[in-house]
Amino acid sequence: MLGDEDPHEQTVVIVDDEQSARNSIRRVLESADFNCRTFEDAARALEFLNENHTKVPVIISDYRMPGLNGLEFLIRCRAAWPEIPRILLTAFIDQLSLRDVVNEARIFRFIEKPFNNEELIEVTKEALSSFQRFLAPADPVSEGSEDLKFMDKLIEAMSEQTSLSSGMLLSIKDLLGSSSRFDPVDWDFQREVAKTAVQIGTSTLYKNNDLPLLAASAVLYIHILKNPDAPDIPEKALELSATLDDFCTEDFIRAEFNNIKAIARHTSEHFDGSGSPDSLSGDRIPMASRIITTAHYYHTLINISPGKRFIVDFLKWNTGKIFDPSVVKKLIEVINSN
Repeated sequence: MLGDEDPHEQTVVIVDDEQSARNSIRRVLESADFNCRTFEDAARALEFLNENHTKVPVIISDYRMPGLNGLEFLIRCRAAWPEIPRILLTAFIDQLSLRDVVNEARIFRFIEKPFNNEELIEVTKEALSSFQRFLAPADPVSEGSEDLKFMDKLIEAMSEQTSLSSGMLLSIKDLLGSSSRFDPVDWDFQREVAKTAVQIGTSTLYKNNDLPLLAASAVLYIHILKNPDAPDIPEKALELSATLDDFCTEDFIRAEFNNIKAIARHTSEHFDGSGSPDSLSGDRIPMASRIITTAHYYHTLINISPGKRFIVDFLKWNTGKIFDPSVVKKLIEVINSN
């Protein structure tokens, strides 16, 4: 297993069309005991990765390059080797398509040029740790952990309303308790998206809607989007509901799971109708989907660290485009209250 091998046998791939930049990145990382391989263009890097990707725990790329730019290169890397963290170096964050960064390339982190040597080393170490965690056997969520406390609190809050069956609620907890890995995020990310979605949903904005359905969708949407035909949730719910919810029929359980899937389906819609899969716009997009979309982008941007100013500007730039203005307004209130 790569995570167990000598770190010197692992090769960090660096792609930058400027020789001085390649040499600088390599020198900094080699000073921290990383083994590096540099390339002046994305095409040559892809050739190397095709043959050696099992030895590559981190990919670092500049953005502006002739031919295939860094973002296009990292999108291809994610499609072929989604488990390898991807770092994007750029002095032109404001020129990037954040839609591609979030939805397509799913980069691990931004680093602005000119970069700070210590930041470059630290981010690369974090990316390596993320890769090794991905390869490590999954551990169940331990008793008393913050994850379990959050799940218990979430399930308890959802149970106070009867819109979701006990079987469905325990199915959700069972899935989350397995510490499942999702590309490109881990449980910490999923938990934070769920927390923020629920915080937004507890406002008057969502007063007349189904908060438990929002919570269930927020914690499951990544799993559902990556596994649209996965039977584990409804089957588990059916099994549990046989003893917990005698009044629930198979059709009832499947119907509530389909409601959650419908919300997850529309988390890629945009408020102006430019999203997918159905090009819905405005109020035609389920409110829960609009809330989860906003929470997802917000936490993705926090994770990839383009800076607080940029995150706020991005939310403003895309209000009325990607995001529902009322949801963005509430998110900003949540951010300020925290």
